[in-house]
Amino acid sequence: MKKQIKDFAKGEYVIVRTYSAGVHMGKLEAKNSTEVILSDTRRMRYFKNLDDGDSLSHIALSGIHPDSKLTAAIPAILLQWIEIIPIQPDALKTFMAQPYEVVK
Repeated sequence: MKKQIKDFAKGEYVIVRTYSAGVHMGKLEAKNSTEVILSDTRRMRYFKNLDDGDSLSHIALSGIHPDSKLTAAIPAILLQWIEIIPIQPDALKTFMAQPYEVVK
């Protein structure tokens, strides 16, 4: 059975670059041509790569640096997406270990 575009990365943790709401990571629940629903989601307020990479794609492959700043997780969010990047299992461990930043 051929996978449909709407099923791309469904159920996986992803990084989503949005039109106007920054960058988020979370579990992809559903998407259409313009919107995505993430669960267990965190806004990535400041981020840098674990190693010398220079893109969100590289972060999704290798992980996020401990100096990065992510907000606390919220149950769900609806966003307009530009880019959806699946996070690799080893990289996901670095996201899950990241403490959350208290926004004042």
